[in-house]
Amino acid sequence: MAFQSLYRKHRPRRSASSSAGGGLDGAAQRRAGGPGRPCLPVLRTTGTGKTTTARLLAKALNCTGDREGLPPGEPCNACPSCVEITNGTSMDVVELDAASNRGVGEMRSLLERVAYRSAGGARKVYIVDESTC
Repeated sequence: MAFQSLYRKHRPRRSASSSAGGGLDGAAQRRAGGPGRPCLPVLRTTGTGKTTTARLLAKALNCTGDREGLPPGEPCNACPSCVEITNGTSMDVVELDAASNRGVGEMRSLLERVAYRSAGGARKVYIVDESTC
């Protein structure tokens, strides 16, 4: 088995179990995926689960499994899309480090990739981490 860092190994699988209130409620998750809402900024201080929250939202938006009996907006964690996002192998969830990818060339590359449709999930999600305003 390949090495897996502790923060990835112990990352919460459901928004209800996310630490420090880092999870989004079902209403926020439904609003984020609605038409005309392509972006949901998550702004908090260091170590409060911003990237985890973004990954949980991406999982909820792309979940194709049976969510009967789950709270609204919760992923099933069993369908192929949820498993791929959990393992970090999903082609539909792209995590970018804005601090490293800030040049013109990187932005052109990003704009070229945005034009492609999702590989199998409902939506293609870009998580832009470490950006500053």
